[in-house]
Amino acid sequence: MKKILVGLGVLVALLIVAALVAPMLIPKDTLEAQIETRASEALGRQVTIDGAPDISIFPRTSLQVRGLTVANAEGFDAPYLLQVGEANIGVKLLPLLSKRIEITRFDLDAPDIHLQATPEGEANWTLTQQTEAQEQGPLPDLRLGTVNINDGAISYDGGTGRTYAATDADITLKLPSLDDTLEADGTMTLEGRPASFEAEVTSPRSLAEQGAADIGLQAKVGENTVDAQVRLSEGLAFGGQLAVAVPQLRDLMALAGTEPPAGPGFERLALSGEVNGTPERVTFAEGTQLQFDAIEGTGNLTVDLSGERPAATGAVQTGVLDLRPYLPEAPAEEPAEGAGFPPWSEEPIDLSALRTADADLSFSADAIVLPTIRVGQSAARLTLENGLMTMRLERMGLYSGSGTGALTVNARGQTPTVAAQFNLSGVDAQQLATEVMNTSRLSGSGDVALDLTTAGNSQADFVRGLDGTVTASLANGAIQGVNLGKIGRAAFGVVDQLQGGGLNVANIASSLNTVATEARGPAEQTDFASLVVDLGIADGIATSRQIALDGPYYEVTGDGTVNLPEQSMRMTLQPSVAGPQSDTRRTLPAPILVSGTFSNPKIGVDAQPLAQAAASGALRNVLGGQGINLGEGETVREGVTNRARDEVGRILGRGRPATEDPDAQAPEEETDETEEEEEEEADPISRGLDSIFGGKGQ
Repeated sequence: MKKILVGLGVLVALLIVAALVAPMLIPKDTLEAQIETRASEALGRQVTIDGAPDISIFPRTSLQVRGLTVANAEGFDAPYLLQVGEANIGVKLLPLLSKRIEITRFDLDAPDIHLQATPEGEANWTLTQQTEAQEQGPLPDLRLGTVNINDGAISYDGGTGRTYAATDADITLKLPSLDDTLEADGTMTLEGRPASFEAEVTSPRSLAEQGAADIGLQAKVGENTVDAQVRLSEGLAFGGQLAVAVPQLRDLMALAGTEPPAGPGFERLALSGEVNGTPERVTFAEGTQLQFDAIEGTGNLTVDLSGERPAATGAVQTGVLDLRPYLPEAPAEEPAEGAGFPPWSEEPIDLSALRTADADLSFSADAIVLPTIRVGQSAARLTLENGLMTMRLERMGLYSGSGTGALTVNARGQTPTVAAQFNLSGVDAQQLATEVMNTSRLSGSGDVALDLTTAGNSQADFVRGLDGTVTASLANGAIQGVNLGKIGRAAFGVVDQLQGGGLNVANIASSLNTVATEARGPAEQTDFASLVVDLGIADGIATSRQIALDGPYYEVTGDGTVNLPEQSMRMTLQPSVAGPQSDTRRTLPAPILVSGTFSNPKIGVDAQPLAQAAASGALRNVLGGQGINLGEGETVREGVTNRARDEVGRILGRGRPATEDPDAQAPEEETDETEEEEEEEADPISRGLDSIFGGKGQ
């Protein structure tokens, strides 16, 4: 045992002596030249170091080099590919004694790395050009062992004018040889965001010689992740499976140099499916799973990043397609029914999101949600180009009906414009009124068509600039809250009382107000078999071209205006009503007036025509009692004047003849004298009547 221990001690002593002497036996100048030559040959770039390396045997054989620089590839403007102040290179000892270097490890402290690529797919990290490989045969084997980058700084320029910088990079790369799998993983801070990655390249030799390899990549920036298993080919083209989850889309857009739009939307993006493309253009094959904000679907999609704005084309089948975040907002809070109509908002509408991307997408959706409209099962095509958005609804289910339509929003200029054309059939009027007008008081089914244009920067601007037409033809419905037939019948009762002398003229207005009040309330409604409304709109003022309602025992026609900017209306409705025991319809001599504001509408019977008629009838009765019977078309003033002349003539013995022969003529002289005498006699009477009825006087 003693001999064994002595032998081990001698061996250890010899090893220590060898470790101390070996560095002195290895020529450093030779090593410096060897390192530069072998590294330059292996990398296909000029590699230089600053001075002779230091050699260490313990605890591991290694070389310490300073000022290591790897030159950039030709055609790229960065000063170098890599520069490191100090590198510790692990090597095998025995080959080193034979003046050969076999590397087992690279430790790079605080390296500065510049990665560059062109839109055509050339990259400065491709260490040997394919043409050189073809001329010189296969690449010599490169055995880097394990490469550790500690506290590195990395920049990337893809040739688009945008440079990305990573700091605090800690990366480990393992490359036993060019024919073995390259493995890499690391963490860093990318443009202020925590980032990490893991990658595998199955054939580094194929990648270096032909630009082709199988690559697996899992990367994370912030909370955004990508998982790719692709085949890389020449020009950085790729194909395979890709899954992207971007819950922080706005942050990623900012990282990519795209200003995120103000307002809601553009919050998250997810894609999963078969993919192929280049760094500038990516195509997802049919069957790709898509999520954008609250929109989910499947289909095919191509994203092109080569232009001024990102562009998307494809066809997607979705569940609910909610477009509200990307269109002018509806009021932030809908008022409860009966709480009053809200004023139009003057808040500026931000449509800048429409200028951040281009698109040509076809959609098939179970539902499409717009700011004030929910569309059922539909097929649509959305095009977007530099702020001009057009959505064509080729098929849509809307309010239990169906139809077609188009919505165009032009946000290219300082003042956005909007145009809408919709043709609907079989719609449920109550659903439409509830969602569009915030009221459930209209029911029925029928057809609706609208053709509207407007312009402005706020909701109020859009209302003030509204032009176009709206037509509706409904059947078998009702207007809740008012009974126009009841108003008509009761108003006829007032008319009959008035004409029969059972109602004082002074009480007409109060009687009609009572009629209107009793016909209004939650339990009242105007039933109709048909309702036709045709409106023309100019500068926000809707003018009726036709209003016609046909009920069970009444019909109503009308005209008037609705001032949308002022939220006011004045409509005149003329009812024709049949009595309870009669089918004969009578036209009410007094129209029904609808006036007031959207928040406080007023409905009543216009009493003025009845009062005027009643007053005229009462006066005729009084005059008749005095022997003054007005002839057809004769005014009260004319009747009283003629009666006064008759009385004066009777007193003077010159009464008005009952009949006169228009062909009989008195002698000229006598006629002139008679006219002069009558004028003189009538003068004081006319002057008196003028003072009563408002004549001209003398």
